[in-house]
Parts: sequence; C-alpha cells; structure tokens
Amino acid sequence: MLKHPEDCKWGYVLYELLSRSVLFIYPTVLLISWSQQIPMAKEYDMLLHTFLDTTGMTAQHTDDMITNYLKVKEHIYGETSWLKRHRVSCFFVCYLQFVQLIFYCSAHPKLGVLTATIFKGLESLTNFVVLFSLVFVFMAFMAHWTLGEFIKGFRTFGDALSAHGQMIYGEFIFADGAEELHGVMMLMYWVYALTFMVIAIFTLMNFFLAIVVEAFTDVKSENSKRVAVGFFFEDLFGAVYSNCASKRYKWPSHKKLITFLEEKEQQFYNVNRSTSWVDDLECQILEEDTNDIPFPAILPDALLKDFPQRFRNRKHVAVLLTHYFAYSQSVLCRRTHRQKKKSPNYYQFGGLCRSFHKGPITRE
Repeated sequence: MLKHPEDCKWGYVLYELLSRSVLFIYPTVLLISWSQQIPMAKEYDMLLHTFLDTTGMTAQHTDDMITNYLKVKEHIYGETSWLKRHRVSCFFVCYLQFVQLIFYCSAHPKLGVLTATIFKGLESLTNFVVLFSLVFVFMAFMAHWTLGEFIKGFRTFGDALSAHGQMIYGEFIFADGAEELHGVMMLMYWVYALTFMVIAIFTLMNFFLAIVVEAFTDVKSENSKRVAVGFFFEDLFGAVYSNCASKRYKWPSHKKLITFLEEKEQQFYNVNRSTSWVDDLECQILEEDTNDIPFPAILPDALLKDFPQRFRNRKHVAVLLTHYFAYSQSVLCRRTHRQKKKSPNYYQFGGLCRSFHKGPITRE
C-alpha cells in the first residue's frame, strides 16, 4: 500500500487489513473478558448457598434469601448474554476468515477457479439477480394477495416468500390447502403455479446455470494457456524446491529477479513502442496472425552483468535457466533465422518471447 500504491489491488489489500485487524483485536478482547468471568462451578455454589446459608425463616431472612438468589440469577443471566454476544461475534469473525480463505486460494490460478468464475460472470449474474428478484417478489405478492385467504402457506407476504423458496428447491408445487379450491379459484392457482414453475424454476434457474458454466468455461480456457502453471501440489513442492535451490546456488532473491525482469521488459517496450496508439492497436490485431511482432526477451549475459556477485560465469546462469526450464519451456526461446546475429545456437531468456520459439528445445 505504501511502497507501490499504483500496483496495489486496494479491494483485496483493504479486506486483508480488516481481516487481520479483526483476527488480532477480537481474540484479545475475548481473552480479557473471559478472564473476568466467574467459573460455572462457583456460580452453582453461590446459587446453592443462597438457600443453605440462611439462618432463619422469618420474613426478613426470606427476603434476604430471595434477594441473594435474584442477584446470583442476574449474574448468571449476564454471563449467558455475554456468551451469546461472543457466539454471534465469532460467527462474523469466522465468516471474514472464510472469505479470506477463498481469496488466498486465488493465489494459485487452478485453485482460484471459484473466485475467477464469479468475477468473470459478475455482470451477467448481477443482471440475473435483478430479474429473478423482480419475478420472485412479484409472484409471491400475487399469491399472497389472491390466494392467501384460502392457502395457509400464503397467508402473509413472508409466508409466501418462504413457500416460493421451497418451491424453487422442488419441495412442492401443490401447496397445502389447494385441494379445497374450486372453480375459478382452482383455475387461478394452477395458472399461477404453472407460470411460476415455467418462468422461475425451469427458465431462470437454467439461465443461472448457463451463466456459471459459460464463465467457468472461459476461466478454464484461460488457465489452459498458462504455460507456467501446473498441478497445485506440484507447484507447491516446486516453490519449496526452488527456494532451497536458490539458497544452495546463491541465486539472487526472487524479489530482485522479478524487479530485474520487469525493468528489462519495460525497457524493451519503451524502445519498441509504436509511434501512436493506432499503431499499437494494429500490432495487437496482427499479433494473432504473424510472428513479426517482437516480444520481450533477455539475453543470459544480462544476468551476468546485473548480478556479477551471484553469477560468476555462464555455467552458473545455465544452472538457473535449466532449473526453471524444467517447469516451463517458455523460459528459453530460440531466435528465428531473421533474428540470428551470432550463431544458430544463440538463445534468449524470457517467458514472453513465444514468437521466437521454433520447435522443441531439449533440456541439454
């Protein structure tokens, strides 16, 4: 938030800040207030002694006994109210952490299918919710207004909404009491019931499924294009193994490598940028049909130049490239004939240089 505000995803960061703050503050308050509570065994003992400690049966003794009993009962009621308040608070704290867990799962593209699907179809889902709510509420009001006198499940507007929810899940379509309707009232009920079944249950619910399936298909298609993403546990092991290899071979830190690659990529685009935004659009269109458009690529010698203390020679650079080449072949690319400058075996380093790649590159 402070170092890179322009790259900060404010929604996620602010939510995580809220989640962590609540997860720190609430347990602290809970532990402090918990330490001030009287144990249940002592409360039971106090309640018992309001009767056992009486020294007589006069009116004054009876009043004192009842007063002490009510004081203990008030304390117990206050403690049970305290417990209920914290139970409600715990629910919201756990729900915050549940949403945070879903966001954390989005760190891996193949685990983040849920959130990616929701965001992909958010616009269509919003339109669907508006349409579905209008139909759902209006038909519930119509059922309550016209049939509430005869059918118990429609007697209040709230009951009609609840009955509609049960009908959505297929619990019933023939409401209790509908068998007692006759004539025009029976006709009205079946016109209403069939309309609700066709529009709300069959049509709108299938719209919802179609929106979700379409969004999921798009997300799955995008994930299939990620050449550097594999199975979750494979990537998890790879992250740990890469960290160990980095310490073993004394490679630059991941943060420094990422900064290095981003700077080189930015320099590449600054040099090769088109003269106008119209040319940029033309390049984006042509990118699908031709390999003439350059992509960011970094020579291995750039690593030797920028990290002389970490890479003493080409062999050390080759170890780094070989390690990451095992996870994605897009790490290395070969120049085409027109880009060759020195020899046919002249390679470039960079994950975005797919236009230069011709044929498989072996691990050797």
